Amino acid sequence: MEYLSLYRKWRPNNFSEVRGQSPIVKTLQNALEQKRVAHAYLFAGPRGTGKTSTAKILAKSLNCAQGVTSFPCGECESCKKVKNGYAIDIIEIDAASNRGIDEIRDLREKVKFLPSEGRYKVYIIDEVHMLTTEAFNALLKTLEEPPAHVVFILATTELHKIPATILSRCQCFEFKPISLQEIRDSLSQVAQEEGLEASSAALNLIARNAQGGLRDALSLLDQVIAFRGQRIEINDVEAILGLVDQETLFTLGEVLLVKDPGEIIQMVQQLIDQGKDLQQFVKGAIGHFRNLLLFKVCAEPAELLGMAPEEVERLSSQALKYRKNELIRIIETLSVCDKEMKWSFQARWSLEVALIKLVEPAEDGQLLELMEKVKELEKFLASGEQPKVISAVQTATEPKAVTKVAKKDKQPKPPKVEAGEPLRDSPVMSLEEIQDLWPVVLEKIKKQKRTYHAYLLEGTLQGVEGDKLVLAFSKKFIFHKENAEKPEVKDLVETILKQVSHRDLKLKCVLEASQGKDSAPLDFQLTRQEPPITEEELMQDPLVKGALELFGGKIIAIKDERKGEEQ
Repeated sequence: MEYLSLYRKWRPNNFSEVRGQSPIVKTLQNALEQKRVAHAYLFAGPRGTGKTSTAKILAKSLNCAQGVTSFPCGECESCKKVKNGYAIDIIEIDAASNRGIDEIRDLREKVKFLPSEGRYKVYIIDEVHMLTTEAFNALLKTLEEPPAHVVFILATTELHKIPATILSRCQCFEFKPISLQEIRDSLSQVAQEEGLEASSAALNLIARNAQGGLRDALSLLDQVIAFRGQRIEINDVEAILGLVDQETLFTLGEVLLVKDPGEIIQMVQQLIDQGKDLQQFVKGAIGHFRNLLLFKVCAEPAELLGMAPEEVERLSSQALKYRKNELIRIIETLSVCDKEMKWSFQARWSLEVALIKLVEPAEDGQLLELMEKVKELEKFLASGEQPKVISAVQTATEPKAVTKVAKKDKQPKPPKVEAGEPLRDSPVMSLEEIQDLWPVVLEKIKKQKRTYHAYLLEGTLQGVEGDKLVLAFSKKFIFHKENAEKPEVKDLVETILKQVSHRDLKLKCVLEASQGKDSAPLDFQLTRQEPPITEEELMQDPLVKGALELFGGKIIAIKDERKGEEQ
């Protein structure tokens, strides 16, 4: 006997066997039982969802020997002829190859004749959206008022292409994609009946790749049987579909965590050596990381994934190693890579670059840091504070004249401070003690006011004079010194100093040349002759440079407020 494909062998023979279309089946059964059969139906939906099968069952119900029934017997001559496809009164027309006006005119002439054997002539027009505009117009009148013995059943996968004049003359039923669970149950039933040894993981993968079409799932199962035989594993399905195996995708997930570009290049080379399709690999990787993302955003991801318990457990374990934002970034990067690979003359290069970007996120961190600095500059400019004198700063390559305490080899630990601890009797502290505490003070100031932190960061600790903490600034940082001396800055510093040191210390800011006593040297520093500031030096100041870039400005003149003149 000639071999019959699985999707033909397991085609539904009655309404109870139709999968995933309960509302449609119930409506048609009720119409048959109440003898309210319409003269024209339109079945629309994705491929493989049961449109043509339902049309044939409806035709069988109309012509069954038991009478018009919602449960055709399947045993009478009429039911057998419909099932085997040689019933004279059931006319199937492929609109893709019979789409012209002449074919529709021929149909209009033939509908006038009575059925040869059954009660109704049933015209099943498949892919009806392929008819020409003239053919649709020729069908209108017949479709609206056909003879009493004729029922039209139109089927289409593209409902939006059907003219409104046709839609208004039919009862429309939209077939939905069949759920993953129903496809999986159907495949399990078929495998059991056919004597197959198919793993649940293999059937799950077939069901997922059927994309809601049971016919596609059965065709794929048929293909896997021809490839492997009666015993089917997930590797066989992956081979037929050209998919990258799950083990490789999990390995990719681990490699991205290690962040080693060398391993990435080696992995791509292995895929090429194995003859894998790199673009198919990217699509599989996107799906894999999408599954990981579901574990981050869904309460019950296992129901959405439709995977075997062991697969779900492994995905859950790997998902714990990633942050949600990381997974989103990976999916976005791979999606862009997928698009680029379609037009790239070297798909391998596009893939390698995309994966290296994912294992080296340092540039992204620098970008975020730069964005943060721009925001700080915007806040500073919005505050309305203007510097009295702007001096050139050291270049990035020139070593700093000031050694910051925070960059010591040994980072000090913040002291443990008990709430409500009283001030200590002696305010005197050594330079070493204040150097240990100063990074803690700066960190607390940074959390409360980043601008103040920037002012103080350019100062160098000189020690403690009585109850005053002396902070010295280079002449190149006069602007920072003047801002550090503002009352609001000093109040915050002294408050935090008291919290950290438990001593009532005051802040004293001096220039480096005036490390002795009090203010006379300070007056000298402000009145002594200094060389004029050049435009090149001014452009090295990050505040000036940032302001110019932010507002698109340029330097017109440089005014030295110490001399009251322009340069």
